[in-house]
Amino acid sequence: MRKLVLSLISICLLVPLYASDKGGDRDVMQVAAQYIDWSSIQRPEYPSYSNRKFWNNLPANWQQAYITEGEEYVDYTWPAVTATRYLRFMQDGDRKSMENLHNERSKALRSLVLAELVEGEGRFMNPIIDGVFAICEQTSWCNSAHLVSQKTKGSLPDVTEPIIDLGSVKMGVNLSMIHYFFKAAFDQVNPLISQRIEYEIQHRLLQPYYERDDFWWMGFRGSFVNNWNVWCNANVLKCMWLIEDDPEQRARGIEKIIRSADKFVNYYHEDGACEEGPEYWGHAGGKLYELIETLNAMSGGQFKPYANDKVKNIGRYIQLAHISGNYFVNFADASPKLKSYPGLIKRIGQMIEDDGLESFAKELATINDWQENAPQGNLGKVIPDLVLGNKWLDQEDTAPMEQSFFFEQTGMCVARDKGTKSKGFFFAAKGGHNNESHNHNDVGTFILYYNGKPFLVDAGVGTYTAKTFSSRRYELWNMQSEQHNLPLINGFGQQNGKQYKAENLSFTDDCQQVSFSLNIESAYPEEAKIREWKRRFNLIRTEGLVITEDYDLKKCVQPTEYRFVTPYEVSESSAGKLLMDDGKDKLFLYFDATQLEWEIQAIGEMDERLSSNWPDGLKLLVLKHRETRKKATVEFKVLNH
Repeated sequence: MRKLVLSLISICLLVPLYASDKGGDRDVMQVAAQYIDWSSIQRPEYPSYSNRKFWNNLPANWQQAYITEGEEYVDYTWPAVTATRYLRFMQDGDRKSMENLHNERSKALRSLVLAELVEGEGRFMNPIIDGVFAICEQTSWCNSAHLVSQKTKGSLPDVTEPIIDLGSVKMGVNLSMIHYFFKAAFDQVNPLISQRIEYEIQHRLLQPYYERDDFWWMGFRGSFVNNWNVWCNANVLKCMWLIEDDPEQRARGIEKIIRSADKFVNYYHEDGACEEGPEYWGHAGGKLYELIETLNAMSGGQFKPYANDKVKNIGRYIQLAHISGNYFVNFADASPKLKSYPGLIKRIGQMIEDDGLESFAKELATINDWQENAPQGNLGKVIPDLVLGNKWLDQEDTAPMEQSFFFEQTGMCVARDKGTKSKGFFFAAKGGHNNESHNHNDVGTFILYYNGKPFLVDAGVGTYTAKTFSSRRYELWNMQSEQHNLPLINGFGQQNGKQYKAENLSFTDDCQQVSFSLNIESAYPEEAKIREWKRRFNLIRTEGLVITEDYDLKKCVQPTEYRFVTPYEVSESSAGKLLMDDGKDKLFLYFDATQLEWEIQAIGEMDERLSSNWPDGLKLLVLKHRETRKKATVEFKVLNH
């Protein structure tokens, strides 16, 4: 079994699916920093624990929510993250056994800290100290799936080789924040508490960062970078800011972080789109702005790379990818629903002076009921949100909504009706290639929402296992083009690789309709026998979507199939007219019944994560030619009448 699992593990566990640089190096971060003296920085100005005026002036319902949650963990027994939980990843690919318990302990500590900060009476201090020591005594804060980068190549932590990963830096920021707020209180109990935090942050994070340049996500060895780069860099930077007392060491560390972060910015397309999808934007573009925000504060307001258009576009992307409510465009490894980052988006809007982005932040805060629900997340995210407060939610919206946008370099478009987000059609489609970060084989796919509801969808990503980031990734059904809104041609779906790509993209919007077209023949293997395949989408505002397939095959050995994924029941209204009905809203799919026949086929197994987004499951609607045809033009209409 162990050999079998090992055979699944490749560098993709650490570097999700290679892709090349998007263009020449511009190094906007280094340019913005070139005249700043990092040997003398501004120290953090978060409200102190003793600043009772700040904590007492937070919304009363937020205070009570944090206290109530903290009370749940006053008598918490800190369970050990055992060796066998780490080993599970190598034994059977299970990463959740370790991660879930690790995250539970982290949540318990955060809850106790926030409760003590808002109450300020010392009632939660002893449980906090217990939590600090329990987590400091955990051999590694890394996720078990990421420990394969150790020299031992296993998932059991090696105490002699600290690894910097997504989990370790997140825990590092939590402990660094705890040190900032409670050092004086801890020292009254025993100075060893604060000293232990300082030691662990230095040993596990800062010293490895200072000494090594071979972590793949740093980008210094020519490797591909993705969200790992800015996630790790932004959080290590906060640890330096909060813990490091050596000004020369800290200055060298800051300079290294800026050089590494430039690898991330250089990789990005000029259009600012996150090829990993909106769910990863918070860990990618959003984390870039957290890093910028910290550097700006450290420099006393001198660090401003967000004057650069690409950096601005990275911030604006998340607004353009929003559909309605908590629905976002979910191409790549993303779920259709996510609770986004209202506070961070508000601050980004302020940084780049974008009223539309600030209005969008308010919209998200309203959707997630920030007036009632206290901000959640790790301390590095929550504390800036608390400083921002909720008074800004009373400000008047000033910016109009974008009706369409074409991310030219990424090859993605979004478009909607002229009404509100909860009314009318929303359409998105993508080109790109099949080796993007967190890739699905989905060149040419699309989604269609109506009145804020998903009708033709992308299933999204399931629960991560060892298989997800291995050579067997595309055995997972939701990674395959056959389970996307795409054709199956001569029995073949798309394949993985940068050479499998879209070509000849075109986008127009004349106010009445949006048109997007692309060629997808290069996304399929040679065995599919395609000479040319052009897909055209026309979103006719207030009416619906027209999809035109214009193809020419070298040979047709079996009838072509057109596949559509929907969460709703499908029934035949009349010949060539199918009804998709969510119980309130209806859409009709029109096709030529003399050419095509239809059926519902089984879709892949829905795991816990997929089921949470699609509780009623998904259906695979297949329309198939009644006979083989080498050349044809086929039209589908999805209309509201």
